[in-house]
Amino acid sequence: MHDIKYLLIPVLFLGFLTIPLCREYLRSRRRSATAQGKVLRVRFGRLHLGVNVPRPEIEFVDSRGQRVEFHSRNGASSNPWPAGSIVRVRYDPEDPTNAEIQPTVGAILSMVVIGSVVILGYGLLAFLQ
Repeated sequence: MHDIKYLLIPVLFLGFLTIPLCREYLRSRRRSATAQGKVLRVRFGRLHLGVNVPRPEIEFVDSRGQRVEFHSRNGASSNPWPAGSIVRVRYDPEDPTNAEIQPTVGAILSMVVIGSVVILGYGLLAFLQ
């Protein structure tokens, strides 16, 4: 019983992080169309855990010729999206407001590395207890 107590907090923490990730994954599966977007401006907004990061506002033209603007949920510690820069956008053809910047290989790799370190760290802490 003593060992289960130490595993409960990491499991609840991972579950707390997994729910929004699953929700975003389901939304992202509908984003089958791509377009070239332009960064209009970059504003600072809160990302997970209350950290203020630059988040771009982007415009693009969908397959129907409609101009669409959206505020990206993605953020970064530095600003890789200066105003006026061109980005690749993935969007839902049925709902173009369901759009997001297409992630780069570096962004995906960094998320995998950070997630792995967190999981291994919690596993190590639980094992050492």
